[in-house]
Amino acid sequence: MCEEGTPQSINLRIEGSRDTFFEGFILTKGHVITTASSQGCHCCNGRNGNGNPCPGPTPTTALDDASMQSRTWSPPAPFTFDATYNQGFNDFFITRIGTDANARPNYWTLYIDYQFQQRGGCQLIAKPGQRVLWVFGASENTPFLDLHGPTTVRRNQSTTFGVINGRNGEPIEGATVRGQQTTANGQVQLTFDTAGRKNPLSAASMSISEPQSINLRIEGSQTTIFEDFILTKGHVITTASSEGCHCCNGRNGDRNTSPGPTPTTALDDASIQKAFTFDATYDKKYDDFLIKRIGPDTNTVTNYWLLYIDYQFAKFGGCQLKVNPSQKVLWASNQSTTFGVITAGTEAYRVRLKFLFKATKNGTIRRLR
Repeated sequence: MCEEGTPQSINLRIEGSRDTFFEGFILTKGHVITTASSQGCHCCNGRNGNGNPCPGPTPTTALDDASMQSRTWSPPAPFTFDATYNQGFNDFFITRIGTDANARPNYWTLYIDYQFQQRGGCQLIAKPGQRVLWVFGASENTPFLDLHGPTTVRRNQSTTFGVINGRNGEPIEGATVRGQQTTANGQVQLTFDTAGRKNPLSAASMSISEPQSINLRIEGSQTTIFEDFILTKGHVITTASSEGCHCCNGRNGDRNTSPGPTPTTALDDASIQKAFTFDATYDKKYDDFLIKRIGPDTNTVTNYWLLYIDYQFAKFGGCQLKVNPSQKVLWASNQSTTFGVITAGTEAYRVRLKFLFKATKNGTIRRLR
């Protein structure tokens, strides 16, 4: 028997890698859940794992009910989810929502009021005043954008809305809401010319841009820190030295009219995927980050980080440039002694950054610039 408790209207948001699968209130209560991988039906009511003395709605039942509700939408936009069930923890482990399936290093994680939850979604009671967020591919430093403002406005009247980092309440500069970018204090002015229910967030491009797979290489003074394709998009970045969160989407410094992935967001996402760190200061004048350290290599008078696109020195900062999958993005220490060892035939070559060489198929070395 699965005690259900009283149904409650829960504020739920489900953020995938590309799409917001659900955002709104969902009426839910504790109930039995079954999935393709759960090997049967299992109760999910907050009492799992002796988490609570009384049953009630949970983050996982909210997800389950939102999935079922999506089948009734007009126009239709159904999403499904899958989860395994762990007998030891008496809880589900979410493996897929919509099109996003767990794959290292990206997994589905649960946040309540923007705080990471270490317990499973069936061991927690979700309360009406809380914000329940299932998110794909988030890290402990990922800022969660929270739009706030009045619930009722007059037509054709400019109204102030604000965007903050839900984790710490800091204002977010450069987030795009209905085509308008937030100022340094995180505020934006919006005007609605028609009556009716509006959702500034869904029309806001709060994800800032569509993700793309970027060819990225990071060359330290002694080792190659990263060399692979990385899925990235314009997003908010914060570092130990940046004094807050700042948008990085190619529109920085008014360089581009539309947002997109950048060399710096690629660096940021690569650091999460490969578990290395970097640090950067933020210059308000140029509206961009200055990379001061990647991995063990920290800027000095004679050793500092430089950015190249297609082996050409980039004259603008990493947030002012949009990049696409056909380009080669290179962050390199100017003291790089090698790009690694290139083997051509029976010879091994240590390739210096100064000349940027490449091995050809016939075993010769070709100068790139």
